[in-house]
Amino acid sequence: MANVYKDETWLEALESTPLSVELICDGTVELTWKPKATPSVVLTLPGQTVLVMAKVITVDVRCIYTFAEENNDLVLTPSLTINTTSGEPAFGDVDPPPSSFELQVLIEVVKANFKSLDTHPFESGIRAVLKGKLATRVPISSFIRDSINLNFNEAIVPDVLRAPRDIAAFGRINSSGADFVVSPAEHLMVVDSSTTFTTFTTQPLALSVTWGVERLDGHTQNYGAINGAGRYYAPESSATEFPFTRVRVTATDMNSNYQSSALVTIVTNPITLNPLIQVCDAGQIVELKAGSLGTEEMHWSLKDPVPGESGVLEPSQLADGDHRYVAAQQVSGKTYLLDQIVVTSGQASVSSWVLVKHQIPLLTVKVVRTVEVSEVLEVAKVGKPVDVVTIRADQVQLQAFADGATPAGVEWRIGAGSGSISDGLYTPDISSTDRFVLIFAEAAHPFFVIEGHIILPLPVDGFATELELMKGKEVPAS
Repeated sequence: MANVYKDETWLEALESTPLSVELICDGTVELTWKPKATPSVVLTLPGQTVLVMAKVITVDVRCIYTFAEENNDLVLTPSLTINTTSGEPAFGDVDPPPSSFELQVLIEVVKANFKSLDTHPFESGIRAVLKGKLATRVPISSFIRDSINLNFNEAIVPDVLRAPRDIAAFGRINSSGADFVVSPAEHLMVVDSSTTFTTFTTQPLALSVTWGVERLDGHTQNYGAINGAGRYYAPESSATEFPFTRVRVTATDMNSNYQSSALVTIVTNPITLNPLIQVCDAGQIVELKAGSLGTEEMHWSLKDPVPGESGVLEPSQLADGDHRYVAAQQVSGKTYLLDQIVVTSGQASVSSWVLVKHQIPLLTVKVVRTVEVSEVLEVAKVGKPVDVVTIRADQVQLQAFADGATPAGVEWRIGAGSGSISDGLYTPDISSTDRFVLIFAEAAHPFFVIEGHIILPLPVDGFATELELMKGKEVPAS
C-alpha cells in the first residue's frame, strides 16, 4: 500500500529578505517582506521511499504608506500588494522504485498535482492577517506632538501639523522667564554605575533645580540613579534584564516648577551586531552590520568553523554595507548548519548566528502554551544591601509535528541562546540578557532522522502577542 505524506508548510519570517521599512521618497514609506515557503511531498511504499519532491514558493509583500490630511489630522494610509511565485519542483535522492505500471501512474499523478499546487492560500492568508495589522488609517499627529513635547517641554506649542516633505509643525513660542534646557539633550552610555556616569547641567546655569529619573516604559526597576548635582549613574549590569534601557532625566525649577528633560539610552554591550539571527538556504548571502560606541577597530570572525560546511565572511558588496555571510553550497545528508559570527572591539565582543538550511526540515515546531512563572533574583552589590528583584520567567511548551501528527521520541536541544528544555518545555535563564533562543527538535524515522527548529523571542513575557501568533491564534490589532 502506497502512502503520500504532505509536509506542513510555513513561511519563514527571518529569511534572507526579512520585513523592512524604508523611507523611499518625500512623504512615502515602503514596507517590504519577501518570505519563502518550501512545501514538500513524500510517496512511500512499505520499506521504501519512492518519491520526494519540494519546491520554493516566494511571496512578495509590499505596502506603501503615504501621508494624507484627514479632518485636520495627519494620517498614514497603506496600499498593500501581494505577488506569489512558484519555483520548479526539486526531487530528492531515492532508490529506483519497483517496476510497476500502476506505481508509475501514481508517481506521475503525484508529480502533476504537486506541480500545479495552488499558491492562492499563501496570498490570501497573508492578506487576511495584514488586513488587521496594517490599519486602514494610522493617525500620527498625537505621536508627533508627544515627541515635540518630550524634547522641548512646552517651549514650542504646535497648532497645525503638515507633511509636504518632512514633517512640519506650525505653532507658537511659549516662552517664559523660567525657560531652561537640560544639557546634553541625549546621551548614550554603557551599564554599570560603579564606573559609568554622566553629569547633566541646565542652560542657563546657576538655577535651583531638583533632578529626577524614570524609565520610559513605565517600569520602576533598574533605571539607575541621579544625585542633587545632576550626576546620573547607569544601572548595574547584573540588574539589567534588557540589552538596552531608555530613561528620562528631568530637571524641575524649584521656583516655577518648569521642567526640562533629557533622554538617556543605556546599553549592556558597547558593540551591536545585526541581525541577531538569520535563517537562509544553502548558497545564499546574509548582510550584516556592526556598530560601536568607541572608535576601536572591529574584528570579524567565525567561531569554530566546520571545514567544507561553514560559510565565509566577506566585505559587503553594497554601497552602504558592512560585511556579509556567504553560506556554503548544499551539504548532502545535512538538514541544518549553524554558524556563529563574532565581532570584537577592545574588551567587548558580540555574536550573531546564521542558520543555514541544507535540506527541507520535515518537523514543524509550534508553541502550544506559555506557563507564567515568577522567580526572585538577588542582586548583590559590593558595599551595599542586597537588592531582591522579582522577574517574570515564563516557560514555553513546544510540540513537534510531522504530517500533522506528533512523532514518538522527539529529542530537544538548544542551538543558540540560554535556558534549558525538557520534553519540549523551555525554561529561560532569568539572569541572561539574550534576545532569542534557537531550539532544535529531532525524531527518528524509518529511513532517516527528521529535524525542525523554532526561534523564540526573549524575554518571553515581553512578547505575549508574538507567542500567541506562534500558536496560530488570531490576535486583535492594537
